[in-house]
Amino acid sequence: MVNNIVNYIFKITNEGKYSTLNKNIKNIFDYFNNNNIISREIHDWLLINQNNSDCIFLLGYFNYLGIETSEDNKKAFDLFINASEQGHVLAQFYIGLCYQSGRGTIKDEKLAFKYYEKVANMGYASGLLKAGYFYNFGIGIATNKKKAIELYKKAANLGNSMAQNNLAYMYNSGDGVDKDYNEAFKLFHSAANSGNSNAQYNLALMYQNGKGVNKDYNKAFELFKQSAKGGNLDGIMMLGYCYNNGIGTNVDKKKAFEFYQQSANLGHKISQNNLGIIYENGIGVDKDYDKAFELYDRAANSGNSSAQHNLAVMYEYGKGIEKDINQAIYWYEKSAKQGNQNAQNKLEKLRKWFL
Repeated sequence: MVNNIVNYIFKITNEGKYSTLNKNIKNIFDYFNNNNIISREIHDWLLINQNNSDCIFLLGYFNYLGIETSEDNKKAFDLFINASEQGHVLAQFYIGLCYQSGRGTIKDEKLAFKYYEKVANMGYASGLLKAGYFYNFGIGIATNKKKAIELYKKAANLGNSMAQNNLAYMYNSGDGVDKDYNEAFKLFHSAANSGNSNAQYNLALMYQNGKGVNKDYNKAFELFKQSAKGGNLDGIMMLGYCYNNGIGTNVDKKKAFEFYQQSANLGHKISQNNLGIIYENGIGVDKDYDKAFELYDRAANSGNSSAQHNLAVMYEYGKGIEKDINQAIYWYEKSAKQGNQNAQNKLEKLRKWFL
């Protein structure tokens, strides 16, 4: 039983399906439900049966995710170390995750890379993906795009959807490799078919923009829906955009508002700005300058240049806030520094009058 559970965790990890904690918890409980496994019974059995590396790892995994116990990252890390010392590959991967994020131990990206490299050198897709990611962005090791691509390719060929998505992104943007929209499309398509919500979003953009494939707004819309269903914030935001502008579907301002609000509440700064525009202008809702100001403020403080410009306008004209030219100039400057042309033009005019 324990062996089967650990093998399942190893399988989804190598397929690139471990991403978020919530997704990990959903994956493992789906497995329990499909196999009539009672998680409490497994947890209690593990507490008194720590006689092999699979049992040690799995108890660590339960503590890592807070399954049938309170989340205890320190205990999870210690159990992963114990299992790793007995040669447990999956435990070594999770030690890398702990060092990368500082969960249960100090954050140490060099040590994280060391553990990911161990797993990669054994040919496992999970380690190849992570080592490639660290090489790609210079985390815990010097940036090496060539090495990143090499490792991503190996992981992608083993069916890891995250590696397929990351490699496709490099081909799509020409990052460390010549641009190749056709290759990007193939890889995004493969990852999307495996249920990767990031790839579904990226593939939708290719259909929307006609890169690597003929433009197909209907297909783009369906992929945005799939991505949103998988919890991708960009996908949720783009569903709002599609409904707002009639891309691949009929215009539906009410649904646009709902999806913008959903992603804005989850911290998506573009959606916060878009929702602010809706409230400021009363598009499908009553005008509400106070709500518009609040949304612009949240997005602006998260670094969104459009929201910074819009927040400056609110300060300049006293919408939802007391008029304050100094604050207006401050936010126009923040937006202008990020290349926002409207902010640059406005700043030039204001400086003539107030500076």
